[in-house]
Amino acid sequence: MKPKHGLVFLMSSLICAALALNACGKPSELAQARRDGMIPVTGSVDLGTQCPFGTISPKTPTRLQLWDCPIGLERLTLAQPLDSLYLSVDCKKKILTIRKENRKLDTAWEFLPDGSFEINIDGGVARLAADGPDRAGCSSPVRAVMMGSLDCSDPDRAKIQLETVWYLGQSENPERDRELFARESKCELPSGCYLYSSAALQQCE
Repeated sequence: MKPKHGLVFLMSSLICAALALNACGKPSELAQARRDGMIPVTGSVDLGTQCPFGTISPKTPTRLQLWDCPIGLERLTLAQPLDSLYLSVDCKKKILTIRKENRKLDTAWEFLPDGSFEINIDGGVARLAADGPDRAGCSSPVRAVMMGSLDCSDPDRAKIQLETVWYLGQSENPERDRELFARESKCELPSGCYLYSSAALQQCE
């Protein structure tokens, strides 16, 4: 089953199926995911949480999948991980804060009374080892859509179900991109390519 755009979709079983290196999931599920258009990814994004008191949790490397991106590769390799992200939940004010470890992003959003959210952020830059057979490394701007739900049963230890679609070739920061592509090669990717990740986080863990 393929992840759907613009929805909160809990696809942990599909993520598990795709992680052949971790030997989880059934071979038939991985084969079906590949037929649906999934390309496994070597590389990850680090996710963590920050307590209301300021304590930062250890980062969790989160696996990625590539979808809707016919580039002739059996596996996509990231030359470096995507920018690390930290999430912080204020259950009383119903505010979700998202920060990058490199401090290039610090944004706060109000989540819905049922705990759900959908947020667009600058996903930074994805640096790929190659964007096709016999091609060199390149860089692609990323627009990230973060979706999920929050459980505030314990306000200081909120639970976060998070799914993110990382749209390659789309940008929230055109000024940065002009400077970037003055010195780095821009990836040549089909329109609509995206990375997908899924994670379960607990604040103050």
